[in-house]
Parts: sequence; structure tokens; C-alpha cells
Amino acid sequence: MDTKLKKELDLVDAVITDYQKNNSTDKTCLYCGEKMEMGKQNSFYEVRCPKGCISETFRGI
Repeated sequence: MDTKLKKELDLVDAVITDYQKNNSTDKTCLYCGEKMEMGKQNSFYEVRCPKGCISETFRGI
């Protein structure tokens, strides 16, 4: 697996874990340093950087 992709997936996983425990996260984007966000729309979840550097959408956690 590409190391860049692995780092992004590890960050997304860390954001999800934070949200499950604290309903918030202090994790920041690997590229721009902005605070990561997590949202839910219908049955889909999205973890993203507000500037669009990283965005992962998935169903359920």
C-alpha cells in the first residue's frame, strides 16, 4: 500500500475513534494543518479536511 494513502487512512481512523469516544476530534490535516471534520448525511459518514485535502465517505462505522 502507498505510504501516503496509509497515512491518510490512519488519520481517518483516528478521527473516527476520537468521535466515537469524545464526539469531537483534535486531529489535523496532514497537508494543511486544518482541524479535521466529521459529518453524517443520511446513512453515510464523511471525514474531511475543510480545505478538501482529504475526504473519505463511507457507510457505517
